[in-house]
Amino acid sequence: MCKLRISDHPLRIESGRHSRTPLKDRTCEFCNHLYVENEIHFLLDCILYKDERQALFETLQLEKICKNTSKQDTFRYLMACKNEYVVDKLCNYVCRCFKKREEMATNSK
Repeated sequence: MCKLRISDHPLRIESGRHSRTPLKDRTCEFCNHLYVENEIHFLLDCILYKDERQALFETLQLEKICKNTSKQDTFRYLMACKNEYVVDKLCNYVCRCFKKREEMATNSK
């Protein structure tokens, strides 16, 4: 979770920055390169983590909390939340998603 907050992660938004890849080309390999793989996409949109995200949203009842908010506001809520239960569940979700991402990336090589 800390790595996500400080942008020390393998998402294309950061790895592409280090390799000087244009922003528009830092796309998600798991979504057919249709979207830039940034933190919001990773947490809230990527199809690869759909099941994990659905479980998180159900557990935390995020559909009710974030019903009429933008993706950016939902992302801000999650990243700034101080509720220990929410932070714990979010950390577990992020860890599972990064692990799944690493496994999928390794298997695609």
